Amino acid sequence: GNVLLAQAGLPAVVLETKELRSLFAGDVAMVCERENVAAAVARLLRDPALRQHYGRLVAADAIRRFSPRRSAIRVVDLLYAARFGLERPAAARSNTPL
Repeated sequence: GNVLLAQAGLPAVVLETKELRSLFAGDVAMVCERENVAAAVARLLRDPALRQHYGRLVAADAIRRFSPRRSAIRVVDLLYAARFGLERPAAARSNTPL
């Protein structure tokens, strides 16, 4: 759900935490401390250009990071692993290069 909201261009205000900082770059979402959340949201609501700017950035980032093609590849990999087990490298026949 959050990925779809981001891909739709919904701008985000993110709390300054280690976990959220790893998901959102500073140029993709407004990052603020807990006591400044209301002010950041109010600023975002007041300024249409700022909303458009952050909306465009978060949509491009979400589409790049969570593309349907990549998601489909991940699903196929998971189904393959569920059916046949995890991939295991073959044992080396010799130490010489190919």
